[in-house]
Amino acid sequence: MSGIQDLMILGKDAGLAGQDLLDFVSRIQAEEREERRRLREEEQASRDHELRKLEQEKELIHAKRAAAEKEAQLRFELEKESEAKALREHARRREIMEMEQKEPAKVKVEHGLHLSKRGPKLPPFDEATDSVDSYLQRFERYATTQQWSKEHEWAANLSVLLKGRALDVFSRLPIEEFMRYDILKSALLRRFEMTEDGFRKRFRSGRPEAGETCSQFGVRLESYFVKWLDMSGTEKTFNHLKDLMVRDQFLQSCGSDLMLFLKERAPTSLASMTKLADQYAEARGNPPNLMKQRNQGGKNSESHQNKGSSDSSRISSGKTAHDDTKHKYSSRQCYNCKSTDHLMNNCPHPRKKSGNTAAAVSDE
Repeated sequence: MSGIQDLMILGKDAGLAGQDLLDFVSRIQAEEREERRRLREEEQASRDHELRKLEQEKELIHAKRAAAEKEAQLRFELEKESEAKALREHARRREIMEMEQKEPAKVKVEHGLHLSKRGPKLPPFDEATDSVDSYLQRFERYATTQQWSKEHEWAANLSVLLKGRALDVFSRLPIEEFMRYDILKSALLRRFEMTEDGFRKRFRSGRPEAGETCSQFGVRLESYFVKWLDMSGTEKTFNHLKDLMVRDQFLQSCGSDLMLFLKERAPTSLASMTKLADQYAEARGNPPNLMKQRNQGGKNSESHQNKGSSDSSRISSGKTAHDDTKHKYSSRQCYNCKSTDHLMNNCPHPRKKSGNTAAAVSDE
């Protein structure tokens, strides 16, 4: 903003005087006022635009949040409906199975549904006493002997035998998956911690149980190994089996930190596992605990060596273990007769009467 004195000086420098000078000053002041008004309007318009933009962003956020909540609620209701439908289907099949056992011909006519040729004559799964792996293996063998269709009947017949947590697993599967046996089996194994690592440990640490024959033990080990392969997704070919076994041996040779690092990334081949291990070592400067060290003897070996050196020194000096024992007891004597040939409890002489009648052995 220009002052009046400055404008007067500026007008005089331009050769203005009198009314012309006053008109010049008035015109310049009017132009400055107009410029200030224009700037204020532009600032106000900019602020209004920012406010409208913020309001639009808030409305958009609220709309997205409402849509997400609506979608979550809808998904929850669908899952709840799917679970309820699965439970109703499970109850219906169980009812049909029970009716079929009593009046099979009537059930076929009224319901038009046949769970199996003869119905699952198996006891329900009891997680307190049954191993889910063994139970599923028994079910599969029974289903095979009954010639059930794996695609249409296995999951349906297994579902009527489930209860407790196992039934929860079945009821919470998506509606398009709960009648597929392989998916149901995998979900049950995961729920009861029958994982790839679990079967590997069972295979590695398996031992014959009480009353188990060698043939039965062999079949159980084979079952653990096959389940290990299935849970790891390993193809049953020589190269894939070799890769799995070498990967497992490599993993067991790693230190705890590197082992955890590799397990988190779950490499599917030996090449990818060793590459990850090299990257881990390079990033951490090859720490000394990267791999497990080879056992160099330990305490037992050390104590054995110490014992051997002690025996060697005793032999070299002409002494024996009998000499050491004899020397140990040669300084002890009978408290009754002072003889060093025996102790007081074997003394043939009459006992001396004294204030202290307790049997004792004194050292010289």
